[in-house]
Amino acid sequence: MLTVHNFERAKDEDTWFGTAYLFGVPHHFQAIKVREEAGVLVATRDPHGRFDDLHEIYAERPVTSRLPGLDGEFVIVIYPHAD
Repeated sequence: MLTVHNFERAKDEDTWFGTAYLFGVPHHFQAIKVREEAGVLVATRDPHGRFDDLHEIYAERPVTSRLPGLDGEFVIVIYPHAD
């Protein structure tokens, strides 16, 4: 089971952060709003280049998701908290 807590939008960005609990284990949760331009995904407001950093993680085009209560498509990243 996955639940997300403390879900907040970053100031002046179309990026949301939170803590995802996957089977009770805390993980970082990040959702970056994207749109398609000429067949390529681009972030809508990403002054810190967070979406560009994801190209190191994804070998191919990332999958997008819709999030309840938010408009648009998002690329979601979930990774474990450091001990």
